[in-house]
Amino acid sequence: MLRVLHSVGVYLHLSENWIYPQVVRVPGVKGRVVCNAVANKEIFPLGSPLVLGNVPPWTFALGIPRALYAIAWRLGWRDPLVELNLRWWRPQIIHAHFGMRGWE
Repeated sequence: MLRVLHSVGVYLHLSENWIYPQVVRVPGVKGRVVCNAVANKEIFPLGSPLVLGNVPPWTFALGIPRALYAIAWRLGWRDPLVELNLRWWRPQIIHAHFGMRGWE
């Protein structure tokens, strides 16, 4: 079975409903989603877990400003829990929805 990781900013805006069948209904494909935030999860349920790549809550507890975390993300540093989850699952394809998401 082919493992495809779908990368979106927010999972999932109502206007992006066309992404949902790509994640859950393609035969022979196991889809997962990495995103920065979650919306409408009750409308677009996933059988597989979401991988959240947003600013983790512990950064605020440690006094790390959101802007500093965002700069670190763009320079290639990732949340270790997100990295561990993705390395364990080992996607064969990363499908970034929208150009800027692909750049990130």
